[in-house]
Amino acid sequence: LQPNINSSLIYTNLHNRKMRKKLAPAINVLLVPLISTFALSLQGYENARNVRLTLGHYAALPLYQQLLQEHPTDITAASRIGACQESPQRHDSSCAVLDSDKIQKLRHLLRTSKYDSKNIQSMFGISESHKLACAAGPIYLTQAIAGSINKLVEVSPTANNKSLQCFVSLFLLGLSIHCNVLDKCLIGGRDSVQLLQDLGLVFPCEIDSNLLVPYVHLFPMIVCDHKSLVLATDLHPRVLSTTTVGTREDGTVMYIGPDSLALVRNLPLSQNEERVKQILDLCTGSGVQALSALTRFEDDTSKALCVDINERALRFVQFNAALNGLEDQVVTQQADLLGEAVSPGGRNPTLVDRLRESCREMSSNDSKEPPSFGLILANPPFIPVPPDNDTIIQRYGLFSSGGSDGEAVLKAVMKLASQLLSRNAGLLGVVSEFMNPPSLDGDNSLMERLQMWWSDGPGGRGVLLTNEFPVDAVTYSGRRADTRDELDVWLLHLSQLKVTCVSPGFLFMWTDGSLEEMLLQHRKVPKTSSGSIWTPSNPDAVVYIRKVIQSEFNQRISSL
Repeated sequence: LQPNINSSLIYTNLHNRKMRKKLAPAINVLLVPLISTFALSLQGYENARNVRLTLGHYAALPLYQQLLQEHPTDITAASRIGACQESPQRHDSSCAVLDSDKIQKLRHLLRTSKYDSKNIQSMFGISESHKLACAAGPIYLTQAIAGSINKLVEVSPTANNKSLQCFVSLFLLGLSIHCNVLDKCLIGGRDSVQLLQDLGLVFPCEIDSNLLVPYVHLFPMIVCDHKSLVLATDLHPRVLSTTTVGTREDGTVMYIGPDSLALVRNLPLSQNEERVKQILDLCTGSGVQALSALTRFEDDTSKALCVDINERALRFVQFNAALNGLEDQVVTQQADLLGEAVSPGGRNPTLVDRLRESCREMSSNDSKEPPSFGLILANPPFIPVPPDNDTIIQRYGLFSSGGSDGEAVLKAVMKLASQLLSRNAGLLGVVSEFMNPPSLDGDNSLMERLQMWWSDGPGGRGVLLTNEFPVDAVTYSGRRADTRDELDVWLLHLSQLKVTCVSPGFLFMWTDGSLEEMLLQHRKVPKTSSGSIWTPSNPDAVVYIRKVIQSEFNQRISSL
């Protein structure tokens, strides 16, 4: 991390070219040059990436090993992981140690290193008045892709917080660091380095054992009122070039993306709802929604049931709960929302029955009423993945694919929530992309589907919030496709689905025992110079959504 690198060098780890140019003089403490031969070797890295995606780790292994022979100073975790024979076993070990003493030592190390959103903003010269300061976490940083950085990480002797710089390089930028640098610069020195290895967060490079390679992403985020979390996830699929890891090829644990942060920031909890005792988090991933809600609650007797099809994700939830001091408030349960029966019809207990039983076990209430959850949260997979293209299917893993129409998991979430949400004063909060949101031409098919999926649920009021300007099918296809041929596949698929536009958004529903049906409305969130509904640095969307909910739905939202 050299402090005097020429700021004209391209810094690939900040989103937005204008932002990179504007902030370059202030953030040169972390500027690193691209390798001069990167353009020449781009084809080799692209080939390795495609082989890893389509044929798996071991097929791509010799390709990455060859690339590191040609570029021995490529310090990206992406390349080092791809070139390691033991990477699947190492992924199995990531966040697998639930030793409370060691996890608490990690929590103390992160705190003393000031590894939090505000200090990272300061490190990059982002002032309190800058719009990026509104982001709940350092989502403006991206992890380095394979081969993009070819210079050993150094820490300036005059750096204010060497430990913080090391953590940012490892766990936000995805860079390998020489163990001597970590021994000297991390608070706690060699003991801290050993702690990171014991917890499966970093491993010695198989090719150069002097380098330590990060195998996870540690994302610090602000929840509310200076309350914060640090969440472990897998590295981004763009870095891993795969959506499955480990010896069993488990699905990767979803990174903290704009959709995750948007629901945390916009969840309309009232003071009454912050006294909810049971929370259900469906498609939990890293546990970000459940852990954020528990962090907002003053009552430490509240508990969350975190549900996911992916056992690896549930392991990360347990690790993250312990890392943030919430291990006594979190229960995990593996379940397939699409493969298990929701409605009665056989001898085996339905998924609703199983979740109700878990709710009963979490509760100290001896009521004879069926157990229910006061708050249900979901960030379901929502991408409408074309069903007949293996490459596209492999690129979008468990946490991304919402089925061929993008709505399969959303439908299951709605049906479950309609039976499990408290019938009075309950809140459902969903973040998703929505196909064909209501438009001026009178297409209300989405609203009709949402009402149909909720048909067995309690009455109340709800609102679907989407962008003022949805993305048309051609633009959406271009964002999802990786090649020209894939673009044609996406265009044909959306055409067959009769999808003309797509919008990110939220669905909030409040139950009311005095109403017989769910009265669902639609509101468009205006686009402003700060961005749209999910833009992490857009305070305008947060203000508008809170205003709509408070004025039109009479919900008194507690301050963030």
